[in-house]
Amino acid sequence: LLFLLVIILLYQSCSKKDLDPILRANGLFSYRVVREGDGLVTFIADSTQFIKEFVWDFGDGTAQMTTSINKTTHIFTKNDTYQVKVTAKNSSNQISHSETVTVDTRLARMFDDLPASKRDTIRILYILSDESFKKSFQNLNDYEYSDYQNKLFINFLKRTETNRPVELDRLVFKHIVYTLSTDEMSRFNAGGDPVAFLGQLLNYPQDPLYKKILDEKKKEAVSRIAFFLKDPGRFGYPKYPFGGYAQYEGGHFVSLVISEHTISHELGHSFGFAHDTLRDCNYFPLMVGGETVSRGGCGSTWNTFPEFQVSGFANNLVLLEAQPGRAYRYAVPEYWRNKFPNDPVVGSLTLNYITTTPYYRSDTDLSKTLKDALIAQYNIKLAPGSATSIAENPKKILSGRLDMTREKQTIYCHN
Repeated sequence: LLFLLVIILLYQSCSKKDLDPILRANGLFSYRVVREGDGLVTFIADSTQFIKEFVWDFGDGTAQMTTSINKTTHIFTKNDTYQVKVTAKNSSNQISHSETVTVDTRLARMFDDLPASKRDTIRILYILSDESFKKSFQNLNDYEYSDYQNKLFINFLKRTETNRPVELDRLVFKHIVYTLSTDEMSRFNAGGDPVAFLGQLLNYPQDPLYKKILDEKKKEAVSRIAFFLKDPGRFGYPKYPFGGYAQYEGGHFVSLVISEHTISHELGHSFGFAHDTLRDCNYFPLMVGGETVSRGGCGSTWNTFPEFQVSGFANNLVLLEAQPGRAYRYAVPEYWRNKFPNDPVVGSLTLNYITTTPYYRSDTDLSKTLKDALIAQYNIKLAPGSATSIAENPKKILSGRLDMTREKQTIYCHN
């Protein structure tokens, strides 16, 4: 009986070994880097062999992971090349296999996440909404990079921000010119109020023209969109009481005057600048408001208008309705009200400057907003789906998702 029991145990042991064959390492796992997955990679190990356990080492310093199923995922937090290793085990033996995995889909959180080649060029999409602009911009592709803008921003950085990243000393703004079709232009101009039409368009993402411009933003991975609108009265009495406007840190700005000063001025607003304030001799104006005088012996340029001079200033504005029948409203300081005698007052508001100008909020500076713009366009390039609006920029990423923030304030460039 004892002999028979030994034979049965030996038989069972041999049978179990037959169920646990020697494992094969060749092609032990495959992987896929998920497009727009923000560093997500999926792994599938061989399921045809009798494997009871998989031990994954992703090569990025994170802890090994053990699983009993052959499928798993992992999020890599940096774009890099990794040696990923899996060890497959059964009851009698184990085998390991490694693959080189290149991750290039991780979105940037910080300036240091950007490749060196992506740290100094900010792209702006120029939307031409009238035939009259074609001649002004016909040669722009021959000099895509504006020396005026580049020097203006670089000089300001050098004078004010000693801890700026060195890459910003090579900063360039690349202009991408996009001319609308004749039919699309007519939509801006048919009613004689391009500014009002743009305001309507920005509120209708389902509009085919909106979608077309958004697709162009995604395609070019731009930080800002500049709309060039025709002022119907520019060669007579201007229809609009301003030369352009922009949101603070907004994704778009508007220019009705084709001049480098106006374009750069509105671009400055889109990077968080208010109008220039009282300056000391070490600073240089960037956002001069137009009517300026030099005071003191150091050549500083100070603006004559109070709202351009005082930080923490509560600026009382009146809301005017353009006449006759122009169907849009605009805000000006109370003491400018007499400049527009034909336009009735329909409301009032107060604009509070909460920080020392030239920045409109206390936790920012030009280096930060420029870095944010570079990060945003890099992320749009990697994940076009992250760009969901013409008027907004993806500014921050929280828990792997882009947090779209909207700044409501608008400031006008008065000429």
